[in-house]
Amino acid sequence: MADFAGDQHKVDCWMDVTKGLFPQNHEIEGPVKVGENLTLAIYIKDSRKKTDVRIKDCYAYDNENAAQNDAPALLQLSDEQGCPLKSHLMDVWRRTSDTGNSEASLIAYTTVTVSCGFFLSS
Repeated sequence: MADFAGDQHKVDCWMDVTKGLFPQNHEIEGPVKVGENLTLAIYIKDSRKKTDVRIKDCYAYDNENAAQNDAPALLQLSDEQGCPLKSHLMDVWRRTSDTGNSEASLIAYTTVTVSCGFFLSS
């Protein structure tokens, strides 16, 4: 979770990856199968409800340490404007103020589909 403070006002921000399509998504419990949809969600908690968000520059890494140490990304998912670079892998970002019981005031979300090409041989 990241905290942003300005003018003595605190805004919280966190990200979650879940299985399924928003809003019928749920926690990932075990391996994700090829072809399954995942939801990437960015949550914004602003008690004043005046904070908006624009998601940009999304990257996929093959492990958490690589992302934290600025290692080269495995795959760039969206450009500087937030537009998907691989439409078969990632949908456009959407926003909603229907945040359920998340305590957020705004959620930005997109769908990512796990896919890969493979060759079977015997």
